Amino acid sequence: MKRFTIPEPPLGDIVKSWFLKDLGEKWRNYKCSLKQKIFDEAFTPQYVKNNAPTDVNLEQFCKLVDFWYSDAGRHRSHAGKQNRSLQTTVHTAGSKSFARYAHELEKEKQVPINRADLYKTVHMRSDGSPINLDVAEKIRRMEEIGLNDSGSSQTSDEFRVDGSIGWSPSDRYAQVIGPERHGRIRGVGLDQLLHLILPTPTVQMLESEVASLKSTIQMMAQAWEQRQYQDVPNNNHVSPAIHRSSHASRKTSVADNADDAESGGADGAEGGED
Repeated sequence: MKRFTIPEPPLGDIVKSWFLKDLGEKWRNYKCSLKQKIFDEAFTPQYVKNNAPTDVNLEQFCKLVDFWYSDAGRHRSHAGKQNRSLQTTVHTAGSKSFARYAHELEKEKQVPINRADLYKTVHMRSDGSPINLDVAEKIRRMEEIGLNDSGSSQTSDEFRVDGSIGWSPSDRYAQVIGPERHGRIRGVGLDQLLHLILPTPTVQMLESEVASLKSTIQMMAQAWEQRQYQDVPNNNHVSPAIHRSSHASRKTSVADNADDAESGGADGAEGGED
């Protein structure tokens, strides 16, 4: 249950907003895949309900089927198909998230990754060619802007949190694809939601607190290592007082053993005389 514990605000508000947005996207994708499997205009609503999957809530499924066959459902489906047909830059990332692609790309190139870099990676075929001419032209324009802006301060102006995908309202991606829409940032996935919810000063404050905590933890770890080292005895560096004490103890032990031997010899001799 610990993984579902939401922190206190303001971080808790960020986590909750991101979680609900991600959950909504997964729920929408699940309904889409469910419709592809069992929906058919030739079937009656009752036939689809009778053949409901065994892993769904039957009451909710029946309501969903009724919506599919309603006028509002058909209108939404038709509008969605039209919008989908207008998309010419479908990515090739598959089920792997943009964040994973960016992480792997950053490890490979050893440099921070921005939206333009990621756009090129996730819009290529397996043979390294762009998926279509429209994508090829956009990649060309982004690379051209990058060459013209080399040496400028644009990279330093990008928003970035702990290695996430860099972006800014005027970066190469925005100049080619267009301005951002309300409530989202294109080309980065859900990991940049922090900048949509909190103002930049608050983000900087949280980053400063994280850096301070990391520094404190590092200092505590170093102090603990030094203490452990001091607690371990070092046989190569024994104080003179300990040497003198040990030497005196050995002398006393030898003397005691000699006295015991003499006493034992005398007792043996007396026993022989008897």
